[in-house]
Amino acid sequence: MSTLNEPPPNKKVANFEEISKPILGFRSPLFLGHEKVIAIADNCLRYVDLSNYGSNIEDIDFEAPITSIAMSQDFMYLVLCVDLPRGAMLITKTAEGFETLTSFPARSTPIKMFFSFTNEVLVALALDDNAKTAILNCYGPVEGSFLGETEISTKNSSKNWEISVCPADETVICLKSDEIAYLLRRTSDEILIFSSIKLFDISCHAWADDVTLAFGTNDGQIRLYRETVPLKNVDLKPLHQSLLGSDVPSGTKVVSMYATDEILLVAVEIGIVYVFGSPENPERWKNSKAIVITSLLKSTTCLGLHLDPSNDHLLYTDHESSWICDLRYSEAVCKEGMRLVLAKHSHPIKYFSIDPESGIFASVDTSGLLIVTSLWTR
Repeated sequence: MSTLNEPPPNKKVANFEEISKPILGFRSPLFLGHEKVIAIADNCLRYVDLSNYGSNIEDIDFEAPITSIAMSQDFMYLVLCVDLPRGAMLITKTAEGFETLTSFPARSTPIKMFFSFTNEVLVALALDDNAKTAILNCYGPVEGSFLGETEISTKNSSKNWEISVCPADETVICLKSDEIAYLLRRTSDEILIFSSIKLFDISCHAWADDVTLAFGTNDGQIRLYRETVPLKNVDLKPLHQSLLGSDVPSGTKVVSMYATDEILLVAVEIGIVYVFGSPENPERWKNSKAIVITSLLKSTTCLGLHLDPSNDHLLYTDHESSWICDLRYSEAVCKEGMRLVLAKHSHPIKYFSIDPESGIFASVDTSGLLIVTSLWTR
């Protein structure tokens, strides 16, 4: 472990009593608006202002772990779950101004949340300790009302549970486990399964349009369904070939998807994000923009995708970092075109050092990743 010498005389030394908070990683970054990003940092909500070519970072401490956050589709509302000692609370804030509208108890502590397109329903997903039982709770996020609850148990535990709400009908919810996609309907007092799709190689999902579900597969396809009826398989290999050459590399698994009413984002394991345009375009699946991701480490995986209110900027997140990329270019290989927003270690830290004069903290992990942090701004 490295050590530091005493600072030279007459040199100003950082007052470390004023820097009492730990240096935290981050998870679940989302756009809060244009040039504004938020992320969970343990008990804090990290706010990053990217305007004026700067990166001002502020940590808002909620004094208890934040388990999940969700942004409404129109960027009007933000909901976060704070796991207080007396029980988990859901807090609804305005995205503009960050004012608290309401706070109310969560029936279960959610790990994921999803807004309906009208903002009238928030679906919250909690799991049991074995990840075999999914607990769905529906709330009115603005008024803080409880709308319904159900539990669904599976034979095997799932590594990746996902939830979404149908864009055309906010009473229809999709719950995806590793093996089954459940379609549920919420009535005034019940949430009931009305259909299900047995899966065998599905990795993630999103709504491709108002009524069509898109499932990403482990072998690099997008499978389109309308309820339980298969419509089409979109093979991404031709897109890989046109971008990378005749040889299709290994690692074509679809690892993340995100959709708005105008765009479908599809991330594959080898570090490419495909941007499919409007559902109204009959050539949608033949043409797409491609973003080649150059991240901090080669052997990393996309954990999340998000778009800003204009659908012009992509927020890409993997195990070590979060980046912003401008989608207005026709084709992008983003070695120079991506802007780093946040970085963290995903491997054990091997060495670190602090400069007391400037408050600069440098750390190296076992993968060789070096991160230099200002203790004043995190």
